[in-house]
Amino acid sequence: MEVWLVDINEQIIEVYQQPTTARYQLMQKFANGQTLSIKAFPNVNITVNEMFGR
Repeated sequence: MEVWLVDINEQIIEVYQQPTTARYQLMQKFANGQTLSIKAFPNVNITVNEMFGR
């Protein structure tokens, strides 16, 4: 399972992976210019800039 938190004010994306009963084991932050890949679609990549329409 993977959850994305899109922070419009800060224009960052936090990706949470590997959930346990108490928390997610892995969290990554992505900012302007960085590229994310979607775990369910490994051949799909998107940039933070695209997410915010830049």
